[in-house]
Amino acid sequence: MTSSDPKKKELRRKGQIGKTLFYQMLMHHILSILCWPYAVTKNAMSWAVGYFMFTEITNCGLNGRSILDILGYGDSTLPGQCISIMWIIQFTIVRIVPIPLLVYFLAMGDYSKLEFVDKILCLLTVPIPFMLNLMWYGQIMAMVMKKLRGKSKKN
Repeated sequence: MTSSDPKKKELRRKGQIGKTLFYQMLMHHILSILCWPYAVTKNAMSWAVGYFMFTEITNCGLNGRSILDILGYGDSTLPGQCISIMWIIQFTIVRIVPIPLLVYFLAMGDYSKLEFVDKILCLLTVPIPFMLNLMWYGQIMAMVMKKLRGKSKKN
């Protein structure tokens, strides 16, 4: 393979995306591990911590999808398609639909009992999972559209 080989370029691109996603996942989990216990002990934004912990339920579908893919039952098979569709629905209901209401809670919250540093920490870190969920949802929908367009071109 030469340096201009399309396969090599694609592998390099996928490797870079994988590294980027790894560091993104690492950072957001480290922030969660550091911030969530602190927030709960300060009784600050406990509703957000509880909600974010609840959203982890959607990882079951993501992990199930990955396991099926490893076993050879990817998105081109009926089991792979079923779990992917169920996961997308679950992700939408659990992580996306509640965002407007939760942003409202964040904006209208009573921060009067929090110290200045805690207010800043809450307002800077709580929106991060919302932004990540919206970004991931955009990527999920892009994959869905790509699959749908690919199928319509084949027909």
